[in-house]
Amino acid sequence: MLIIFLTQRFLPEKDRVALRTQHRQEKNRRVEDRLKTVLLSDKGWSSSNC
Repeated sequence: MLIIFLTQRFLPEKDRVALRTQHRQEKNRRVEDRLKTVLLSDKGWSSSNC
């Protein structure tokens, strides 16, 4: 099943880039997972997609 999400992103591009950079450099896995959650939410994902 293919699901396509067309949603308005809520993060400005500069914030999205900063979060991606921080996510790649983060050593604490818990913080890394939270950053990933925000980035995926910005793409339209939700917990029901898992």
